Amino acid sequence: NLGLSTDELLPIALENMSHVATVNGLINVIADLLGSAPADASAEKPMLVVSNESKISGAAAILCKSIQERIASMLGEKFVVLPSSVHEVICVAYESEKDLENFQRTVREINETEVDEGERLSDNIYIHRNDTIELYA
Repeated sequence: NLGLSTDELLPIALENMSHVATVNGLINVIADLLGSAPADASAEKPMLVVSNESKISGAAAILCKSIQERIASMLGEKFVVLPSSVHEVICVAYESEKDLENFQRTVREINETEVDEGERLSDNIYIHRNDTIELYA
């Protein structure tokens, strides 16, 4: 309707999405859902939940470069993106190939048992390194 091509519209959409994207520690997200104060998570490996303010269809926020940069500043340049649902993804630093294999297996198991088929984003995990996100294969 606006007379814009997909190539023209995509950067505008990503910029708009970056303004409503949220990046929160998993411990804080759980505490918020339970209505309690977050526990001290300083000893745990940080896990970040990426979504949007409404927490509806927010997983695409991970496509925003500014969000990726924000996560990298918190976790380091090497992190893995775990698709939780179309509503959110979880990001965590990783150290080894074994970590990635375990994450891959976990995502598949959770999708099979916990996530409604219509809300599944992917059974695959994605790796952020060198300023790009790639499919882990």
